[in-house]
Formats: sequence, C-alpha cells, structure tokens
Amino acid sequence: MLPDRSPMAECLPPGWAMTPLLELCFIMSGGTPSKSHPDFWQGDIPWVSGKDLKAPRLYDAIDHVSEQAIGAGTRIAPEGSVFVLVRGMGLAKDLPIALAMRPMAFNQDIKALVPKTAGLGAFMRAAIYHRRDQLRSRIVPSAHGTMTLNLDDIQSFEIAMPSDPSEAKSVASALDVVLDMAVKAREVLARGQNLKNAVCRSLLTGGLRGEAQKETSIGPMPVSWDAPTVAESVLPFRFDRSCQIPASSYSTSGKWPIVDQGQSFISGYVDDEKLVIRPDSPLIIFGDHTRKFKFVDFPFALGADGTKPLKAGQGFESKYLYHALSALEVPSRGYNRHYTVLSGMRIPQPSPDEQREITSVLDTIDLKIDLHRKKCAVIDELLKTLMHKLMTGQIRVSDLDLSALAVPTVEATV
Repeated sequence: MLPDRSPMAECLPPGWAMTPLLELCFIMSGGTPSKSHPDFWQGDIPWVSGKDLKAPRLYDAIDHVSEQAIGAGTRIAPEGSVFVLVRGMGLAKDLPIALAMRPMAFNQDIKALVPKTAGLGAFMRAAIYHRRDQLRSRIVPSAHGTMTLNLDDIQSFEIAMPSDPSEAKSVASALDVVLDMAVKAREVLARGQNLKNAVCRSLLTGGLRGEAQKETSIGPMPVSWDAPTVAESVLPFRFDRSCQIPASSYSTSGKWPIVDQGQSFISGYVDDEKLVIRPDSPLIIFGDHTRKFKFVDFPFALGADGTKPLKAGQGFESKYLYHALSALEVPSRGYNRHYTVLSGMRIPQPSPDEQREITSVLDTIDLKIDLHRKKCAVIDELLKTLMHKLMTGQIRVSDLDLSALAVPTVEATV
C-alpha cells in the first residue's frame, strides 16, 4: 500500500500535514439485508445507497430498514460519518461524498469513514472533496464493467490536516456558513421552479380569459382552443448533419456556442464560421436522449447527433410553443425514439394573442428563476474558492469574518 505523495504538501498552512485517511478514521463496510424478509424493509432507519449521495449533507435516504435488519446484512454508521461511493457507475463522472447528519445504515457500494476524533466529519468530507480528482484517478473498472475504488487506495489517500483538531473544526464551520447559503439558495430556486410548473399547468388548461371549458383527450381547456399533435405544430428545421460537431472537437472558449444535450444545452464553443447555423426565426432544440427542450434565438453550432431543431408551425408563436413543449412529460422509449413519441403527443393551441400573453407571464417567472440560478452558481464558486484557499493556507480561518454574508431564506419570493 503506497502512500499518497502529493505536491500539495508544499503549499500547506503552517502546522498542517498530509495525513493518510487510515490514521484519521475507522472504515466501515455496509451491506444489503435480504429482500426475502419484508420486515427488514419496514422500518424508519435510513439505508443509504449511491442514489442518495447527491448533496454534501445527508439527512435521509430513499430506502429505510428496520432494527431487525441491523446486523442481518447491514450496519449503522454513526452521525458525523463520511459516506464515500466506492462502486458503481456514479464514479464515472464524479466522486460522490456526503456527511451523515444522523445514524444511518448503508449498502455494500459505500464505505463509511468514521472519524477517530469526534466532530471531524465535516472537515474530512471537505478535505476529501477538495482533492477528489486525485482520489478519482485511482478508480478502476471492475470485472463486471462497473467502476471501483479499492479499500487500500482509500486507506492510503492523504488529506491536508491541521495538527490542532480545533482548527479543523473551525475550518469546517467557516465552510458550513457558505454551504448553508448554497442550500438555502437552491431551496429558493426549487420554489421558483415549482411555481413555474404550477402556473404553466394552470395557464395551459385555463388560459387567461376566463373562458368556458371543454373536455379533450389531454384534459380540460377553453372551448376556443385546439389541441393539435406536435407533428402538426412544428416544422422540422433542415440542415446539413455532416456539419455536426463531435464532442472531441469542443472547445471551452470560442465565438459560437455549441448546442447539444448537455445539462445546460451549451457544452462548448467553436470558431469555425462554416459550422454556424443562423436561423431566420427562433428554433426549439429537442434532445432525444434527455427529452428536454431549449429555446434558441441566436446563431449556434450543433453538437453530436440526438438533437433535433424544430420551428414553430403556422398558428404558433415560437416562445409559446417552447413553453408548451417543455410542459410535456415525454415517456421513455429507448435510444433515439423519443421524438417519434413526442410527435404524436398533443399540445393546447390558444389564439396568437393569448399565446403572447401566456408567454409574457411564463417569461417573467423564467427571468426570476434564471437570476436565482446565477446566484447559486456564484455561491458555488465562492465555496470552491474558499475551500481551496483554506486548504492551501492562502487564507487562515482566524482571519475570516463571514458575518457579512447574508443567508437567503426559503421564504424569499421568486
């Protein structure tokens, strides 16, 4: 078992040292209780699996087990333990790490790091996350094709550690202030998104004119509205697919954005003007894999296959059509088959004037949501920067004054 020789040791704060995890914590393995015993799965003890590790702090889990299950296939990690995913395809993109905020059971795809010094869990979680790229470099494919992080690589992995545990706890407390801000900001963002969904459902079934309703195959709607299929509502946009840009050619900078099926739909940039699409009217990009839509009213290049540009058909305003399509729940039908399903679905069609009025309401909410999304990004960057500077000694926790940082409340309106 080789120690983790890291150049980070050269830029540590005074009194800090790179320390193997094995010296700082006990490492527990989890398991899965037998599914043939239903009483094992009828309790209130959180049972953590990889699908739960989506946030820095873990308060609950999707699945729960009973007291009888403890010692019969699984075990409990105490509050303050650090959960690390060690097996699964979740390791292909990141290293999921979470702090247990209460005692929890966990499965065999996770290791629980139990600090030998009480109260160090939050610091350990931050220190591991700060160096997660180095730990991810040790991930290997297993015999079954999934990704695996071996126990000895976790044991020998080194993190920056103060000699004084109280300093480590103070660093964690400082990071918690910003982490609290990030959590609250995301709660406000979620409220805005939920409001948008509720308003959208109301407007697309009742409109804005107080008109009498009729029953249709997609539910109630004003009597003057139609409900054409998507295929009847859009005009496929013709372009040369040979100009699509493979992901290997993406750049992080450039003049023209590349639209594809990534999380934000813009995953890279290109400078080659010959690849640029200049639509004469706004387009709606449908991601066949993700079943999501993006409104595009600017010149762009198109990424890898699976994205389908669409134009609003006769009788539809482009932005209204985008909102109406985005409100659809396209069922999963396998690789590159979602547009076939989408084309047969129906959408409400008010008059053009009412479409513009509905669009104005939804665009206003979207603007507020976008502001909250940008605020989340700013706080995330603040957390990342503060963590790096604290872990490398560029800032000492004793010099920090975080009192000026206001924590946004969930009650904030969108």
